[in-house]
Amino acid sequence: MAATRSSLPKSPFFKLVAAGEGIWAAVATDFTAAVGNSAIVDLGGRWLVVDTFMSARAATDLHEVVRSLAGDEPLWVVNTHSHMDHVGGNSVFAAVATIAATGATRERVLETAAGLPQRIAAAEAAAADATTGDDEESVRRHREAGARLDSLRRLQLVAPDATIGDRLTLYGQRRRADLIALGTAHTNGDLAIHLPDDRTLLAGDVV
Repeated sequence: MAATRSSLPKSPFFKLVAAGEGIWAAVATDFTAAVGNSAIVDLGGRWLVVDTFMSARAATDLHEVVRSLAGDEPLWVVNTHSHMDHVGGNSVFAAVATIAATGATRERVLETAAGLPQRIAAAEAAAADATTGDDEESVRRHREAGARLDSLRRLQLVAPDATIGDRLTLYGQRRRADLIALGTAHTNGDLAIHLPDDRTLLAGDVV
């Protein structure tokens, strides 16, 4: 039996905000482990997760919320684009859902995964340079540099395993979701999710 809103798991990484009946925005509150926002959509007998945060830690909490809401696993995960704060938690969902995106997003995630050692080295240098002073701002910068480095060291990037062309429609018993490729906008492979019956658009970082 699915959980009620009051009994849902809590997370230090995001807050859940109702965006419609059966639609939730997972709004990031931690800007090292989550960063970008995610969304959960009840299609009716099928569940959709849009974007997976920056880290497996935040995505694990998102996964638990979805399972509590649905009483089951999500069937679809959609990445709106390739930036790490939208795909970094894909590994949490890889075994339980199809992960879809544009072909350009898949290629970019694969490239980013191959370049992770260089990014980690750069983050290590930045953390070493972030000296801790007595003022609050210096302490904050030092803490955030360390947190970013820790997230990168833990990161296991998983590329989408399904790609779409111009458009793909997912149907549930409750609503449909139109996945629409936008071409080059915020990145070269942006994707929007339109819920026409709800007059709702999930557009990643394009809007």
